Amino acid sequence: MSVNGREIICACVGEPDSSKCADALKKCGFAEIRGDLCKLKTTEIQKIISEHSHLIFTYRITPQTESIAREQMLAAINSGAAFIDIQEDVPIKLFEEIKKAIEKNGKCKLIVSYHNFECTPQLSELEAIVQRCKNRGANLVKMVTTASNISDASAVLRLYRKFHENLIAFAMGDAGRFTRIASLYLGAPYTYYSYSSPTADGQYSYTDMNKILDSKNYEFRVPSMNDSKLFLQYIKASISGNHRNLNKSVTVPCSKSIAQRAIIAAAIAKGESILENFEPCNDITSAINFVRKAGCLVTSKRNDFGEKYLIVKSPGIEQWKKFQLINTGESGLLTRLLMPVLSYVSSIRSHTEIASKITIIGEGSLLKRDLSSSVQSLKESGAYCSATKENKYLPFVVGAGINKHRFSISGKDSSQTISGFLMTLPLLDHDSVLTVENPTSTPYIMLTISILKKFGIKLKRISEENKIIFYIKGGQTYNPVHFLMDSDWSSASNFAVAGAIASSLANKAADKNSTPASFTIKNMNTKTNQADEAVLDVLQQCGAKVKTIKSSHKEVIKKEDTRYNVRRSVSVNLKDVVISATELNSFTFDATNCPDLFPILTTLALHCNGSSKIKGVNRLLKKESNRAESLVEEFSKFGTEIYAEGDVMIINGLSDVSTFRDILLSSHNDHRIAMALIIEGMMQENCREQKNINGTIKIDEVKCIDKSFPSFIERLQLKRQ
Repeated sequence: MSVNGREIICACVGEPDSSKCADALKKCGFAEIRGDLCKLKTTEIQKIISEHSHLIFTYRITPQTESIAREQMLAAINSGAAFIDIQEDVPIKLFEEIKKAIEKNGKCKLIVSYHNFECTPQLSELEAIVQRCKNRGANLVKMVTTASNISDASAVLRLYRKFHENLIAFAMGDAGRFTRIASLYLGAPYTYYSYSSPTADGQYSYTDMNKILDSKNYEFRVPSMNDSKLFLQYIKASISGNHRNLNKSVTVPCSKSIAQRAIIAAAIAKGESILENFEPCNDITSAINFVRKAGCLVTSKRNDFGEKYLIVKSPGIEQWKKFQLINTGESGLLTRLLMPVLSYVSSIRSHTEIASKITIIGEGSLLKRDLSSSVQSLKESGAYCSATKENKYLPFVVGAGINKHRFSISGKDSSQTISGFLMTLPLLDHDSVLTVENPTSTPYIMLTISILKKFGIKLKRISEENKIIFYIKGGQTYNPVHFLMDSDWSSASNFAVAGAIASSLANKAADKNSTPASFTIKNMNTKTNQADEAVLDVLQQCGAKVKTIKSSHKEVIKKEDTRYNVRRSVSVNLKDVVISATELNSFTFDATNCPDLFPILTTLALHCNGSSKIKGVNRLLKKESNRAESLVEEFSKFGTEIYAEGDVMIINGLSDVSTFRDILLSSHNDHRIAMALIIEGMMQENCREQKNINGTIKIDEVKCIDKSFPSFIERLQLKRQ
């Protein structure tokens, strides 16, 4: 495979037979012959190379093989090999002899390589090794280490910041595999794949490599900002310097976190609940499918303004149908919420113990998510829970009810199971004391509490150092409700960042007397417990101005209501959020309690002056993808320096746009990664157009966005898709 006539993938050939080696070279083209693995005769090496000169000849030398390695490297040089790869730590005498032979040949080039099969040294040590190899006369330096985590892998990629040319650096192992691709976008002249059996840990096969690097396998071409009616005027203003009262606006759908909690609570309550500001996504649909299976009648309607609302009619949790299997789709939240709830349901059923147990299954990426902490939490409560795979993957079987009056669970990995307990414990016959050790994502716990309050549920909490203690009365009753579900700050964060960047482009070019360009997100609750509202704090830290004005939203559901004991809740905190920026400066932010902001904050960081730091990398490992790895892999392709150091991710603002012809991105089947990449891709495409860079930016698939925000691309108002 080549780009602009340059071969960018090299086959690692280690076939222990000369005819097999020859056959491999006919199929591969550019290849590396591993002399130490092939174990061919010197005459066979000479013949192969004389017939296929576009080769790298490599011999990994040991004290026992020094003599044969010398003989075969010299033969390879004289037979026309394009490159000789020699270790930087070989005996000086041998190194100098090979180097002189290469210089005398005049056509062959020297690769000086370093391999560490145990670990990844500190960056400073890696840089010193690269410089040492260059000083020894290397035409190309090859640096290969073993990565055990994202910090190791990204440290290797950081070498490209200092050594822009004549370097190929990547990491071995599962944690470093992605660097073999990312290195191409950062300046590596080529990368390696395995012809048959891998010659190093983490190598891609030709089929996998071809799939990753062939643009035909990428379905979504990212448009530029010019192709978005929402952002077009900002780009025009950034070029002309003229704009007058430039402000565009967008609305975003309801929070799936709120909707899923509210739908389950409405199904627990006996009666009819109305949930305004409804817009379905895959995760919300999974919650609706569940409550329908439980025996609820769920319908959606439109009001006089065309806005959707949801009606949930429930017989009450005591009358839920006696199902034995439920499917939570790809929703980790729904799964964790329902585990305690279904344990309670199992306990109030009147049939046999076996029949009372309920199996939870899922789909897609959820099947690969580690849910062991949720299993352990349910067991701590006294309930029955078993998992079929390593006690951490779906399917789960729950039953036997929560019988402990006091118990403690860990909140270190997720707050979602805690929310499930808070929804369940008020239903028990006895009072409960729940202690949560090391809680994270506490805003989502507060969100659950606020929704429970709307349904008439009360609980008491006391916060202590590294723990929260909940005192919950048993025997409480959920009442049906009528309330407006808040718009989703997770979804809004994408437009908040895009609007800040777009307005900064316009304002930088504008006349000083012009009214600053701004961007508005309408009908947002600015006093919500949604964790991702913190995006506004980050924008202000960057230098953006954020103000709120009274929303024009009006209640649209008729107030006539003859239903008994319906709790009505009217939002009084709806605001239009206006964002305006000129210079965007680097930021430091702890996203431990709002890890879903990580992807779009990475996009923001690329457009900030200086180096931004985001804490909470450890919260990214068990999402729809390993988001830490996904972010480093994909955003590296834009040419940025992005790396992890322990629990902190550091992103340096881009000084220029990538000139790589085709930038091929993967969403990793992760909705938040996909949305952040689309926003950044649109910005990059606009810059590339202005600099006449030929090529495209494409993403392998964006259907995953339907998990949380199906109308995301539609709301970008793209002229072409």
